[in-house]
Amino acid sequence: MLASILLVLFAYNVRPLLATCVAASPPPDPPAKVIYTLTNDLQANEVVALPTGKDGLLSEGTRTWTGGKGSYFINVFPASPNISDALNSQNSLVREGDYLFAVNAGSNTLSMLAIKPRDPLQLTLIGKPVNTLGEFPVTIAASSLLRQVCVTNGGAIAGVACFDYSATGISPHGAVLRPFDLGQSTPPTGFPNTIGGSLFNGDTSALYVTAKAGLNATVHPGFFTIFPVDASTKRVSTKAHVSVPKDSVALYGATNLPGTTNIFQTDAAFGALIVSVSGAPAWKVSTIKQINIPNEEASCWAIYSIHTGTVFVTDGAKNHIYEIDPTTGELITSYYPPNKNDGMLDHWVAGQYVYALAPGNQSAITVFDISGGRGTIKQVQNFRPKGVGLTAQGMAAWTGWN
Repeated sequence: MLASILLVLFAYNVRPLLATCVAASPPPDPPAKVIYTLTNDLQANEVVALPTGKDGLLSEGTRTWTGGKGSYFINVFPASPNISDALNSQNSLVREGDYLFAVNAGSNTLSMLAIKPRDPLQLTLIGKPVNTLGEFPVTIAASSLLRQVCVTNGGAIAGVACFDYSATGISPHGAVLRPFDLGQSTPPTGFPNTIGGSLFNGDTSALYVTAKAGLNATVHPGFFTIFPVDASTKRVSTKAHVSVPKDSVALYGATNLPGTTNIFQTDAAFGALIVSVSGAPAWKVSTIKQINIPNEEASCWAIYSIHTGTVFVTDGAKNHIYEIDPTTGELITSYYPPNKNDGMLDHWVAGQYVYALAPGNQSAITVFDISGGRGTIKQVQNFRPKGVGLTAQGMAAWTGWN
């Protein structure tokens, strides 16, 4: 009898605890509560925070100064400012935990902003932006595990600088530049011979940085560079392992493929590559599959969707978004949304929605519904937030989970 009573009491006491534990576990693919982008304005760079409804749609939000200025690169042919896709890279704005990191290409600085979890539209600049030790910073990789943020410069002084960060801000102490010999100017001239993107790999054992080949590929062949993370010190190495993956021409953005060491790597010249990365000590990049996207013009940005198990790639020169199987390389969908945008740049996948930045005199963020699974993408909104112009870049999201 006593045992029965104790069992009942145990059940009633433990159930709430178990429910709490279950509730505290993050969903596998949470929806976004706020979408962030950068104005990259030449006078005052700002983070724009836009709330999402339960239907995934966007509405007006807030703007917070990063403490720096934006910029743009210079086209080769013709020699003119490249206002749209101004930074020519992926991951110029990154969220890690309760923090946002943003590049200020016109100030050669990196900013850190705190997100207020109970009101993620409210951002606070932490300390002063730090000098990136180079010129024209364009892409960021951050790790809450390492408590480090790495920024890659693509100008006359090119290379990667990694900084410690904490709740009090970014610390410049001990940071060094890992240089790249791009032979560039500030601002850089491109599209060729410019930085493509950066990210930490899935287990945070290495930092990856990519660059596109120059007009003379013999001099500047482009690269996929790996900086290992020291397992004991948790520091990003200064030693670079440089590869030029087979079939690569214009390496741009990339996304990790969960459950593998493979990377889905866009190449603006033809589509994308699926590459494998061997671990220590070789750290070699090998091409598994070349993916040719018919009639693509600038397939540059990529992100993996847990919901569909596919990768979404945007075209900066053509108003198309491509959905690709990351195992077979099959092009599942080439979707032309019913709007008058010129193309799409940085994008983010959260839950059953894709959010894509579309440049214009008043830039738009196009919202796509992918709730039906692979091959069902459709536009549900083409939202034009106030004050977001041609130079806008970067995208990140707040889901409420790290």
